[in-house]
Formats: sequence, C-alpha cells, structure tokens
Amino acid sequence: MILGSISCESEIDIDIKDSESQIVIEANISTFIDDSKVKISKTLNLDDGLPYPTVNDALVTITNNNTAEVFILSETESGIYKNPYLIGVDEHNYILDIIIEEETYTASSTIPKIVVLESLVQIGEVSDSNGGGGPGGQNRSDRNIAEIIPVYNDPIEFTNYYQFVVTRNDTILSNIFIQRDYAFNGLKNSKSLKIEAIKDDILKIDMQCIDEAVYNYLLGLSKNIHQSSATPTNPDSNISNNALGYFKAQTSSKKMIGIK
Repeated sequence: MILGSISCESEIDIDIKDSESQIVIEANISTFIDDSKVKISKTLNLDDGLPYPTVNDALVTITNNNTAEVFILSETESGIYKNPYLIGVDEHNYILDIIIEEETYTASSTIPKIVVLESLVQIGEVSDSNGGGGPGGQNRSDRNIAEIIPVYNDPIEFTNYYQFVVTRNDTILSNIFIQRDYAFNGLKNSKSLKIEAIKDDILKIDMQCIDEAVYNYLLGLSKNIHQSSATPTNPDSNISNNALGYFKAQTSSKKMIGIK
C-alpha cells in the first residue's frame, strides 16, 4: 500500500524528441481527364496539430518515358500541382521529378493495360436507417454494409492489380479497397467490395489498374490502418530520397450505383 501511494504521487516526464520533418508526396497520373495531380506536404512532430503543412513553389515535372514528352505542373492551389494537358496512356511508363529547396525526389510508375469496369451489382439489400445523420451523413452509427461486385473481365496474360476509389454521396471515402487476380486470373470478377452505405445512397466507383509497387504500398498502408501489424511501419514508397507517399500511374474506369 505504501509503494502504491508513492507511485500515485510520482510524475512521469517522458522526453519525446522532435523528429525530422519528411516530405509527403501523393502523385497520380490517370487516363481520365483532369484526374492527374501531385499533392506535396510535410510531416509534423507528435505535439503539432494537423493538417500537414503544404509545400509550395516546388518544381514538378512528369515525363512520358515512351514519347519523351515532358509536362511541367503548375501550383493550382496550395500544395497541389496540375497540368491540364497531362492525360496518361495505358502501357506507358512515367517518370516523376520534384525539386524542393535543392532536394530532388524521383519515382517511376507504369500504367497497366486498361481493364474496363462493365457494371456494378449489389448483393442483397441494406437498411434505410441512418441513425439521425440524414442521407449522406457522416455520423450514422447504425450504417449497414452494402456488398457491391465490380463486374470486369480479368486478362489472363499477366498479373493484375486493382484499386477501387469509392465516393459516397459526393464524399470520397478514405477506405482502401484493393484486389489482385491471384484467385481469378483470366476470369470474370465475383469478389465484392464491402462498403458502408444505407438505402438511397449513391456510390461512384473508380476502378483503377495499378502496378505492383503501388499495390504493395496500399497493402502496407491498409495493414497499418487496421492494426494487423504489431509494430506499425511506413509502407514502402516508390519515391526516392526518403519521401513518404506514392507515385501512382493508373487507368480509370468509372460507374455509379444507387443503393437498394
């Protein structure tokens, strides 16, 4: 009891050392018009508030390695860089180059051969209860899970990797939905996506064909989010110079479905 009372009165002062700020790059080049962009920010220390500060005045270029065409991206808003003429071509390789205060960051990614999303099929039905949050609300505690099958024919010639970016009622979900064709190579897909939704929600799904390096990055990120790893670590980035993030060159095929 004496030891217990002493321990309760003691103050533990943990000295958390500041970590060096790192560059975070989220770069996409898409076959869909106006979807290509580069977002640059930097990390903060544990006791700093969010969001991460954006990085301005960077020199950003993307080169089509197949044609040697170079696109210079301009900063259209704080930390966001775009070029209206930059549209990806499937089966072309792209090189990303970024210069920030004399530091250079590079990455390479290849757009796979396009696979077309034919349709979206819902399995069963969901509840129309929204927990008081209203249609599209973010605070629906009793939200149901809609099972949606993205219907597409997987090519048999090579391994394919897919990401599904889901928008629910005009809000892009942060969930990571990825598939690889390990179990259905050359077949029509029958694997469903389990998406939080209620009746009358509108889901927009962008099926993206991605390369293996980006798939592995997203897989590692997903494991950290769901805490399936005892010691969370940063997923392997395909960007040089110790940058965090990814350079994703992808196809894009989009469909919409109303939830029943």
